[in-house]
Amino acid sequence: MDWYVRRQTLDRNTLGLLVSPIAAKIQHLIQDHGRRYQFHSSDETFFEVISSETRNEYLVNLHDQTCSCYGWQKQGYPCGHALAIIMSRKQDPQTFAKPFFTLQAYRSTYETAIMHPLTGKYSLPLQLSDTANHEIDEESDFDEDIILPPNTRRPTGRPKKRRIRSVSENDENSAPKRSHRCSRCKAMGHSRRTCREAI
Repeated sequence: MDWYVRRQTLDRNTLGLLVSPIAAKIQHLIQDHGRRYQFHSSDETFFEVISSETRNEYLVNLHDQTCSCYGWQKQGYPCGHALAIIMSRKQDPQTFAKPFFTLQAYRSTYETAIMHPLTGKYSLPLQLSDTANHEIDEESDFDEDIILPPNTRRPTGRPKKRRIRSVSENDENSAPKRSHRCSRCKAMGHSRRTCREAI
């Protein structure tokens, strides 16, 4: 609730259209990048911006508020390429930001207060009746039926590298079992150590 009240009073005295962090970012872009770009106009909507440093070309659409660098679409406010055009046309760059950055949208978000979820007449004295005692007994029985989380204590010893397979899983991918040949009686299925044939 304290955090919510701080947000209510944060931009109360801010002037302009946008919240102060976004307005500061736009001003920083104008000073650092916006005045460095040259552009050519195709019409009143499409512009070709040329960077004098990298010699890259960017296509800006003022109507759809897009730029081929995707900065305008990603951030929600004009990139440096679009700001170069907006400032040359003597327009307010704050009007080209997304509506959720405006002070009106910010203030409407925090205009209502947060109310505690507990509601009721708590100023009245506490009165216990037979039904209330019965409800208390039911609540105590309910507490005994609460399922606790499983024990996550790590078992002792080295963890197994292979998981234990269930009986229902097929062993198609597993290697075939090796059958033993007895070196004493030459029969299959047992070894010399467990041989029970007569000598």
